[in-house]
Amino acid sequence: MKLTTFTHNDRTHFGFAIDDRVVPFSAFDADTSALRSVDNYLDDLDAAFPAAQAIAARVANDPALLVEGKTAFAITDVTLELPLKPVMFYDMLTSPTHVYLSAKTMLKYEMNAVLRATVMPLLLRKQKKASEDLSQPEVPEYYKGNVASFTGTGSPLVWPHYTSFLDVEPELAFVTGNSTGSKVAGYLIINDCSARDIQMPEIGGTRLGPQRSKDFQNVMSPFIVTPDEKDPFDCKVDVRIGDRHHWTGRSDKYALPPHEAVAFMEKTARLQPGTLIALGTIPRCNCLDNDIWVQPGDKIRVEFEGIGIMENTVAAPEYLDRAQATRWGERADLKQYYKG
Repeated sequence: MKLTTFTHNDRTHFGFAIDDRVVPFSAFDADTSALRSVDNYLDDLDAAFPAAQAIAARVANDPALLVEGKTAFAITDVTLELPLKPVMFYDMLTSPTHVYLSAKTMLKYEMNAVLRATVMPLLLRKQKKASEDLSQPEVPEYYKGNVASFTGTGSPLVWPHYTSFLDVEPELAFVTGNSTGSKVAGYLIINDCSARDIQMPEIGGTRLGPQRSKDFQNVMSPFIVTPDEKDPFDCKVDVRIGDRHHWTGRSDKYALPPHEAVAFMEKTARLQPGTLIALGTIPRCNCLDNDIWVQPGDKIRVEFEGIGIMENTVAAPEYLDRAQATRWGERADLKQYYKG
């Protein structure tokens, strides 16, 4: 199933998508409290999942039950809301190939000429060896994100005034539910927007709380795909930066499967229903890995086969503050935005 929260005629529904339509659970079961909203669903996953499955199977077996405007609505006639408002957001670093590729670009901009010629080859040799190891990390790295930063497909991508090197990062994520079995309620994709040129000093500084380089916006795909629907580690990934660039990858490059991520996080935090956990950036599908950067007006399209699609346009910055946004130098294609 592809679970969704949508609004039609000022009324918000929780339901599922089937082909090009959405179906509210309330049209077939108004009594099961676990199906009244995504929060209820996640709070009582053991009851909600089979109840939702039964409705989806019933509809699939008898399409005549879908009456336009009553028990089903065309996706084009509704507003797809965020599939959930996460109570917590953790973003993990479980993609070693991405770490290696991004390190090459990061070091290129952060090191002076002497260090690039001497130290950088040694660091990259060590990192390349690590990038080939997809075994489970002993202590996975992660950061806590801003749950208020999420927007949906179609929303503009904000360009903060303190960065010249805005990045888009497609990631596989999953949401947790309250269950006596697996706590993985379903999968979705996010775009973890990043300000790359200010990231290193923030990481090397106090590291207190969310950093500006990661705190301003994330994008969430519109559906939660239940575990029975799709193997999340078998997805083709397609990223398009307007007509200028086309990157492809796969979701099988993660070193930590979701159930292991849950087991690790439960050792350090109480995973409430509605916790969103991302597994890290798909290698070669972001700006830093490729050292190719988005421009204002670029239409960003991210697709994980069978999981979801996000389409967003990069907004032009109101201005770029020279004192903050030029650590890696000024970009000629952004010349008109610099002030100060």
